[in-house]
Amino acid sequence: MNAALAPVVVGLDLSATSELAVDWGATEAALRGCSLELVHVAPPTALPAVVVSDTDTPHVYGDTPPLTLPHARCEAVGARVRDAHPSLDVVVRVVPGADAAQTLVEESRHAAVLALGARGLGALRGMVLGSVSKAVTEHAHTPVVVVRHAASTTVPHQRVVVGVDGSEVSAPALRFAFEEAGRRGVGVTAVHTWQPDVRTPSTEWWPADPIRGEADERAVASEALAGFREEFPDVDVRVHVAEQDAVAELVKLSSGAGLLVVGSRGRGAVASAVLGSVSATVLRKAHCPVAVVHPGSGRPEAHGSPRAPASTGLS
Repeated sequence: MNAALAPVVVGLDLSATSELAVDWGATEAALRGCSLELVHVAPPTALPAVVVSDTDTPHVYGDTPPLTLPHARCEAVGARVRDAHPSLDVVVRVVPGADAAQTLVEESRHAAVLALGARGLGALRGMVLGSVSKAVTEHAHTPVVVVRHAASTTVPHQRVVVGVDGSEVSAPALRFAFEEAGRRGVGVTAVHTWQPDVRTPSTEWWPADPIRGEADERAVASEALAGFREEFPDVDVRVHVAEQDAVAELVKLSSGAGLLVVGSRGRGAVASAVLGSVSATVLRKAHCPVAVVHPGSGRPEAHGSPRAPASTGLS
């Protein structure tokens, strides 16, 4: 493992889908050659002064009671990952936080990517696409991957599917998609959709020319992909252009894909609007893990250096 690389961070809430996110995160960390951090957020008043580390035995400091059930369960998850990935540096941390979403957003500052499950227990119960996960996806400082399904082992060469709209803000999502495809040795399927809105001066509606429309839209997609084709010559690229609803087309193509990548137009109120219409629906309905990438979050160096690994406990 390269200690200089930002880690893959997984929000661990001890639910079934959270463990799916752990498995995804472990594979991702192994591909990146970085460490894996499993972070469980618990109310501060419920925690003794306990540090759960990447060693076989958790450390207890001071005059504290035995490990709580969440600590023990988190460490059990960490032990399972270490058994499955002996060469992977796995750190398990239980951190205090009254607001799970805000705590995970802060955790994202030092992460290469943040992974979450789709349903949770406790503070995260049923809220991954509601208040907690929606907030994390909107405000995180790094790409966020939401995992709803176990990775399929029956579909060979699972491609990375990415939405392309031709705007500058979609470039980080494209970069993330190409980098992920390159790590996995798979291709990228770039999806560009449009719905014509043609009006005459008399305000009457007329259908667009489908041939001219598709040619124009293919040109938009090709222009957006040109630089990435040159930068990633070993990644096979397929362009899918369709006069269809974007959500429906992305969800359809997510079946059999290894990862679906969508962009966001920013954080806060603007992101809220975008995630409310396209990304949130894709997150609910996609058949594979979904990555949401904000402008400026496509590269780990965009959000600072990895945190020093000296302390893995409560602070």
